[in-house]
Amino acid sequence: MLRLLTWSTSALLLLFNLRRLAFLLAAAYDLLRPRLRQPESGLDLCHVLILVPLRNEVRSLPGLFTSLLTLDYPPPLLTIGLIDDGSTDGSGQLMDEFASAHPSVVVLHNSTSLGKANALNAGLQQWPQGDLVMVYDADARPQPDSLRQIVAAFDDPMVAGAGGLIRPRNGLATPSATYSAIERLVHQHVTLRAKDRLDLRPAILGSHCAYRRSDLQAAGGFPGGAFLEDSQLTVDFARSGRRTRFLPGALATDHVPETLRGYWRQHVRWGRGFHEVAERRARAYGQISGFTEETGDRREETRDRRAETGDRRAFALRLELWLFALGYLDRLALMMACGLLAQKRAARARSSEGGLLAALVGMTLLLPYAQIVLAFAAERASLSWWLRLPLVPFFFLIDIAA
Repeated sequence: MLRLLTWSTSALLLLFNLRRLAFLLAAAYDLLRPRLRQPESGLDLCHVLILVPLRNEVRSLPGLFTSLLTLDYPPPLLTIGLIDDGSTDGSGQLMDEFASAHPSVVVLHNSTSLGKANALNAGLQQWPQGDLVMVYDADARPQPDSLRQIVAAFDDPMVAGAGGLIRPRNGLATPSATYSAIERLVHQHVTLRAKDRLDLRPAILGSHCAYRRSDLQAAGGFPGGAFLEDSQLTVDFARSGRRTRFLPGALATDHVPETLRGYWRQHVRWGRGFHEVAERRARAYGQISGFTEETGDRREETRDRRAETGDRRAFALRLELWLFALGYLDRLALMMACGLLAQKRAARARSSEGGLLAALVGMTLLLPYAQIVLAFAAERASLSWWLRLPLVPFFFLIDIAA
């Protein structure tokens, strides 16, 4: 039994390490030879609805308002919908004052807090205008040209969602902020950049992202009550045969948690969110549109899609969706591996599978540093960032615990 557990844990670590290595190589290639930006066509003149769910964000509103007003997009084709989700600190009054001074700004007041996903759904129902729906958090500060770049991705009719790169503004404020920022940069510059390059449906982040309204409606809107509504939508779109895009040239900034408590709460929520995605979708991944084995017209669609994309691509997408939904399973596998190695050491047992497991644990601990180096290179990080690398192991232990 112990031997079977060792081999199973080794297989999991090997799978996640191969995935991490493949993304590292693909991201490095994309940095050296980036994709050409899609040409802007007539679609960039479509009406865009911006939704910003807000609750007790009175300190963030002035900077947010300034950023939204400086977006390089024709004002007649832009509706900025501010959703007051039961604020009690005067945020609602500031929103009303802002809207009274700018015709393109509208406000929806919720008497009680509905949560982010349900607040966004309320905004969708309130404002039917907008072929594309753009979402920002209160602390988002998009660059003026970022909206046009994200909208241009929808020139491809298969794209259901797209987002840009979010750079942390306060990454050097505290050790917790530094580790959160490093995580964010690695996820975007390595994982999302690689998945976009390989057409493996990069995840849509919860802010600085856009959706095609028709795809949102087909998915039933934003998943209410979900911990990670953006991740669930990513999977839903992929299962429907739709694409998502990550555009590293479309920049915005925001804040990461500066306290250890804030970091802990955020990562526990993310962990629950990935568990939720895995639970809801585990039985449905065999039903990705175009890759299913069904009868009638759906089977013909399957054959046509396979003729176009090939079985290898279908398998790669299905596998990646599994690994994406499983989220932090690699952390759990690492914990199991360390426990097994400790047990073998205590028993003074030597075996070939034990040596393999030890090598995979070493690879699991070292590969993230290579990813960090690549992310720092992409960001042209200052010396101050490099000097904070010794913090990574400590916070990685907290990450595993979360």
